[in-house]
Amino acid sequence: MALAPNKTNRVCTIGPASESPEILRQMLHAGMNIARLDFSHGEFSWHRPAIDNLGGLMTDFNTGGFTTNLDDSKTISANIRSVKIKHHYYENVYLLDFILGLTERLSRRDPATLDIRCAAHGCVHRHTEPYGADAPKPLTIKRFFDRMSHFIGNNSIVIAETGVSLFSAAEMLMPEGAAFVGQTFYGSIGYTVGATLGVGMAAQDRHAVLFVGDGSFQMTCQDLSTMIRHRLKPVINSSEQARNSAPRSIKERP
Repeated sequence: MALAPNKTNRVCTIGPASESPEILRQMLHAGMNIARLDFSHGEFSWHRPAIDNLGGLMTDFNTGGFTTNLDDSKTISANIRSVKIKHHYYENVYLLDFILGLTERLSRRDPATLDIRCAAHGCVHRHTEPYGADAPKPLTIKRFFDRMSHFIGNNSIVIAETGVSLFSAAEMLMPEGAAFVGQTFYGSIGYTVGATLGVGMAAQDRHAVLFVGDGSFQMTCQDLSTMIRHRLKPVINSSEQARNSAPRSIKERP
């Protein structure tokens, strides 16, 4: 989906008449690049459908730069309260009911007969493989996360910020008992610093490791004062991420 070019921000207030995925998509094509919700009117639950639908739209972030090439004539799109099959829309079909009805009609197949590869087999940064330090080599994103995969201990909690940190940390083979926290749905930068604070308060007996870029860190770095006050000791890896660092992290993959 190619968005209409524009030189200024176009702010649109989303309400009941414009919260459906179809209308939001039309607004995006027309040039909207900021969606506004007026929380002075109505409760949070009233705005939830719009938030869900905005988060579920196809963007460059969740489609690999619009490379998915999904064919509408072969796609079933289930949203919070509607289902689209090819070019037909069915309103008041709620997502939970749709999923429950779908699972009842699925036939069970023997997993051994399916050509499904375990996700762990595709991990790039593996603590099961030895890491050899080589001083003359440049410190690339790949080499950094190769090394960090040996740093993460059992039962650790890894928190990865949107962008390079998330793309790379998600490809680390996690040790036994480790948990992974990443925010891929809305992609709000700065989320992980507060999430690390929450992890530290909720699981003080576990090792918290944060990967975050310098720009995202500056958004919510004030949470460090709360961490210090509560004597939390997370490991924070903040790296300077210059322009085009995300494409570089993809290019550096083997």
